[in-house]
Amino acid sequence: MIQILVERCGGGVSVQDAGRRGWGHMGVPRSGALDMFALRIANALVGNDWDSAAIEFCLSGAVLRVAGGSVRFASAGAPTLIEIDDMPVASHSSFMLAPGQRLKIQPGQAGVCSVLAVEGGLDLPMVLGSRSLYRRGEIGGFLGRALRDGDLLTVNRPAHARTELVTRPLDMNTASPIRVVMGPQDSYFTETSIRSFLSQRFIVTHESDRMGYRLSGKPIPSTQAAHMISDGIAEGSVQITGSGLPIVLLADHQTTGGYPKIATVISADIRLVAQRRPGDAITFEAISIAESQSEARQAKHRIEAFSSDLAPLLETARLNAAFTNVADSAVNACDPHTWEWQGPLPAPIASVRV
Repeated sequence: MIQILVERCGGGVSVQDAGRRGWGHMGVPRSGALDMFALRIANALVGNDWDSAAIEFCLSGAVLRVAGGSVRFASAGAPTLIEIDDMPVASHSSFMLAPGQRLKIQPGQAGVCSVLAVEGGLDLPMVLGSRSLYRRGEIGGFLGRALRDGDLLTVNRPAHARTELVTRPLDMNTASPIRVVMGPQDSYFTETSIRSFLSQRFIVTHESDRMGYRLSGKPIPSTQAAHMISDGIAEGSVQITGSGLPIVLLADHQTTGGYPKIATVISADIRLVAQRRPGDAITFEAISIAESQSEARQAKHRIEAFSSDLAPLLETARLNAAFTNVADSAVNACDPHTWEWQGPLPAPIASVRV
């Protein structure tokens, strides 16, 4: 039996997969990874099914060890410094951890959430069709809670049949506007309020978590909020609270609510909201339903293209302190287009917006 020992970890470390769907009518949200593209890429790098459970880090780090055999890992998402026995390894690549070695994951240097996948997947019970932690409901994850110091995670026996792989890092894209479809309660707001919502620069506050990101800025008054009857909420809904300020609802959102929803973030941009840190700015841009559907299809094609871009990681591409790229902690020793060796120093992999 192979196990992962959580020697030390922060408070924002949990087990997440693609989430539990079909339970919203019972008050249970999807949960799952905040950055679904990062989950897919990390799992692809270790040969897992795309929706396999992995360890999610949100502004947190951890120190891990393995027992019972070697285990292959891969990290994707927010740029993160990863070290094996104090020697850096590249994010967005797979790597092997042997018994006795220490894997250290630092809190992300940019963005919020990264995903660490393990080959073979985590052997945890399914709850309502998912291994994802829903913290407020105390279901899924590890014993219905986030990971803590001293926890032991059992790993499904990996095949160890593949070489180490690398792919392009995901772009955090924290400068571009977040695209939304207006509604369903945009009629509760005046044209002036809607212009204010679409023109101003909001700031992510520290009162933000996996349930939703609370934003600060100039209040957006509503004409009928007091008469709003609670109705269903989708991931990406932008509620305007009684204070007139927005909350963007994410993976652990409540399933009904009584604040009017001025807009809904398109599915392709939800991960870009999740990767904003407290203090980061958010602006919104309205697009049509047809445009949002087109963007969803294009995002699907872009993420599928990463699978075809997986390439062997040369052993000589292992990073050391001299090669560490502090800017994005994602450095590779191959040309990002030809994957040919480029000399004594590794060249950064080009970022691609997804």
